[in-house]
Amino acid sequence: MNRCLLPALFLFLITMLSPTQAESVYRIAVAPLQDLTASSNGLDMAMTTKLSSILQAHGLDIADMEKVKDFYIRNAIRKAGSLDSLTARKLCASLHCDGVLLGTVTERSERGNHKLAIVFKLLDGQSGEINWGTTLAFHIDDIQPLLGIGRLHSQEELQDYTLHQFADTFNAQSDQLRQREQVFPDYRICDVSVKPELVRDGTPVLCRIRIKFLNQQPQYLTVESQTGHTILQKSRIPDCYEGVISTDDNDGLYPLALTIHWSAQRSDKVENLSHYHVSSTPPQLKMHVSNGLSIGNLYAFSDQIILYPEIEDQRPIARWQVIIKNHDGKAILSEEQNAALPDRMEWAGKNSQSQQVAPGQYTMAMQIWDMAGNTTTVEENLYLQPSTQEMIRLTQVSIDGKKYLKLLPAESQVVPVERWSLVVETKQGTPLLQKNGWELPALIQLPFDRVAESVTCNLYALDKLGNSSSFKTAEVDLFSSPDKVASRINQDRAWSNDF
Repeated sequence: MNRCLLPALFLFLITMLSPTQAESVYRIAVAPLQDLTASSNGLDMAMTTKLSSILQAHGLDIADMEKVKDFYIRNAIRKAGSLDSLTARKLCASLHCDGVLLGTVTERSERGNHKLAIVFKLLDGQSGEINWGTTLAFHIDDIQPLLGIGRLHSQEELQDYTLHQFADTFNAQSDQLRQREQVFPDYRICDVSVKPELVRDGTPVLCRIRIKFLNQQPQYLTVESQTGHTILQKSRIPDCYEGVISTDDNDGLYPLALTIHWSAQRSDKVENLSHYHVSSTPPQLKMHVSNGLSIGNLYAFSDQIILYPEIEDQRPIARWQVIIKNHDGKAILSEEQNAALPDRMEWAGKNSQSQQVAPGQYTMAMQIWDMAGNTTTVEENLYLQPSTQEMIRLTQVSIDGKKYLKLLPAESQVVPVERWSLVVETKQGTPLLQKNGWELPALIQLPFDRVAESVTCNLYALDKLGNSSSFKTAEVDLFSSPDKVASRINQDRAWSNDF
């Protein structure tokens, strides 16, 4: 062959092979390594530089680190360990990369205990999504070679070992990390806000959208609803567009759609972007009582009562107010908040000065306002029953010449007595009679053959709230007139709150 043709043939082969070789090299941008061992926003730029050098030494094409840092500064990226998909695509497009490598140091040496853990993830330059990832974690004692040849001695040597291990792993995967062929949108909707969420009588709503674009900015944006379309204006807030949307007069849930107008010939539409809710009816509020005892139209309690408010149609609530009044209609406690409905409410029988209120009947009224201004009120009648009070009134009666003890509910006892026990003794303590029961009133005949003129009664009672009481009477006169109330021993009574 003519030697003069060799240079020309060599140049031809290079020209033909170079594009193929260039395409086979996976080009990446190495983002600054996030160091969580320093702080939540810590960076390790020295390790980032070393990682870039090691990857280049393994034959990978690495973007200029200074250009990566400039991109981070221009785009005000504060979290090094994470990028949204659109920002990752913009970074790869500006630096002509196939992907961007993110790394986060999660564990590092402490007091000579040499260890290192790094989480890596690769974002695809075409989609911005995670394309590959791995975690490397080493302790210096676990990776020492046999016979100690080439033994690692420091944290820096452990770091170099870890980065080289990653480079080998990544280089082996690079042939499979081709860009995806799917077509992805040139925008990313970051947030959508419609306020107020609930309206009535055709009140307009404000729609605000935060959206980022990859390269080209659209000519304008519109939001379509059942009542027409609205052109959104660019806000002072970066990447934000907003506009006032007219609403329908009829109750219901109305969807909103977004149209991105790139040119007269091209547009993209996003269905079900958000919605607004129209309602001109009061919210349906119910109150559930968990630990009160229902007695007629009352809920009785002793220590505290727990109530669970519930909105049946799950509409957004703007504010609520609770007022508790005594039997005279005077407010003893009031609370109001511009917030969503609480999950539960507790009342321990105290007023606004945290003072314990007297036993008796109270009314709790709760009023709520939804976002549209519709309001409703529900009331619950509550009865505060002391946990330490007399429950049974003891009298003696005579029927057909026979003596009886009569057990009646105490005048202040609203909660039914669930169980009682009576022991009748002589004054000397000899048992004469023992009775147990579950209902009031009750008649108990005394032994007709007793010659004693008086007896002693020990009475115990338990109500349906779990409160208990006991007392002792002295000298129930067996020969007194009917309906005489038994006299009490002048001594302290023993009370028990729990049974």
